[in-house]
Amino acid sequence: MKFNLDTLVAEYEKLEVELSNPEIFKDQKKVRELSSRKKLIATSVDLYREYKKVYEAYNDALDMLQNEKDEEMRELAKMQRDETQTSIDNLEEKIKYALLPKDRDDDKNIIVEIRAAA
Repeated sequence: MKFNLDTLVAEYEKLEVELSNPEIFKDQKKVRELSSRKKLIATSVDLYREYKKVYEAYNDALDMLQNEKDEEMRELAKMQRDETQTSIDNLEEKIKYALLPKDRDDDKNIIVEIRAAA
């Protein structure tokens, strides 16, 4: 999963670079395609970046637990470890949900007619 997300982040950054180029705005169709792709993967990229920060904080707490001698600091590190572990679990679930394939018809409009006793 991590490799796929790193690839997705690289694609997102590439899209940002392409969209920042003023020459691309001559072709509105391409701008629309790139913008919609960027919007589609933005949530996953943001969640993964947050996941990496929380995971780094988790590793810092583990290092502090192993190296710290002061009992009060060890208690704080234990609390941070537990909080970050919970956050990691929640973020993993959100990332899995965000990576589910989208239905191509989700963005289309629909007309629904409701009739009584039909």
